[in-house]
Amino acid sequence: MFELKKIPDGIFVFNDLIGVAFISKIKENGLKIPQDISIISCDNSEICLYTEPKLTSIDTKIKERAEKAIENFIKMTKGEKVKDILIEPEIIIRETTKKEAK
Repeated sequence: MFELKKIPDGIFVFNDLIGVAFISKIKENGLKIPQDISIISCDNSEICLYTEPKLTSIDTKIKERAEKAIENFIKMTKGEKVKDILIEPEIIIRETTKKEAK
């Protein structure tokens, strides 16, 4: 990525641990986050709170999804009907993304 002639405005990485690695690498290359490049990751794990700057992440609500999956599994084992459940993710905006211009 750092060999590109034009650095992208932002990157999305598939989990917070990779996001932490990108923060480190971007800083090593002399770029500023989010002024030069923004980062968004996925998982919203606690590690997001300990990076500098704090990592913006998508909360996929894994605990809630696991609870619903267990509830449905128990219902299925009892022969009960289960319904499709939609648990919407939420973006937790922190310091690695630029604020929207108003």
